Amino acid sequence: MVRVLLYTDETASAAGIQVLLRKEPGYRLAGISRSLTGLTEYAGAVHPDILLLDLTPDLTLSLLIDLVRKLPDVKVVLWGRAIPAELACQAMDMGIRGIVGKTVPVETLFRCLAMVTQGGLWCDEPLMASVRATRSVRLSPREGQLVRLLANGLKNKEI
Repeated sequence: MVRVLLYTDETASAAGIQVLLRKEPGYRLAGISRSLTGLTEYAGAVHPDILLLDLTPDLTLSLLIDLVRKLPDVKVVLWGRAIPAELACQAMDMGIRGIVGKTVPVETLFRCLAMVTQGGLWCDEPLMASVRATRSVRLSPREGQLVRLLANGLKNKEI
């Protein structure tokens, strides 16, 4: 039984996922978090196999890094309407196992969850095409250090 913990601030989306997971054999909703505050502790308490994260404006790259680091046994899947190619690249580099759009058919969502559960990676094809089209930029060691500090939420004066 695959246990899924959902984070979303949308009540209707949460209800929809809850209904879908009840109907799909082999899946169970471990819980719903409507706030990012305490999400790591909640995940530690319910022991999900997959953390399905709605890509809300509050979900920052530094928070994603923190979640992946603190929950090494949980496979994280980003779920959103519009996922920028740059964010997708960074997310996959940091250990996010799946990226799926909210507008995909239900079957595609469950194929994503199955692939991630089996240890694979999932990225929607249109998003993958835009990721491939994104140019790679080489940074100097100092530039890379600055980007990491910014991603961790430091302000200019702190850097």
